[in-house]
Amino acid sequence: MRNFLVLLLLFSSVSFSSEGEFERWTVKGEKCVFKLQVPPSVNWDTESELPISFKDVSAVFKNWANANLSNGEKAHATSYNLASVAPEGASHNYWVFKVGYVVFNSGLPVQDFNRKVVIDLSGKVISPVCGL
Repeated sequence: MRNFLVLLLLFSSVSFSSEGEFERWTVKGEKCVFKLQVPPSVNWDTESELPISFKDVSAVFKNWANANLSNGEKAHATSYNLASVAPEGASHNYWVFKVGYVVFNSGLPVQDFNRKVVIDLSGKVISPVCGL
């Protein structure tokens, strides 16, 4: 019984939690997720103006892509979707922008060139976590 309790404590300290996950998919056999580490500081009530414009979201994406893609790679956004997501364990939904994009290197598509990121309404980029 004591060994069981020790194992239970060990496993509970390792983060296998799906808490905060709001989208899952598989790429080449690897599980990928979007996950909120902390609740977004800005949300939308659907009654008022959006707290961030599409122009601002586009600028956030471009800055993120320039800082995070490999040397020589360029991103081209293909979609900006405003979506309500329901993270596991959250008490309510949050509004985010899901940005689809393709990546090119020297004008040629790179392997796995269709990609996506999420931008919350405060302008924070949420990258996918893969290989879980």
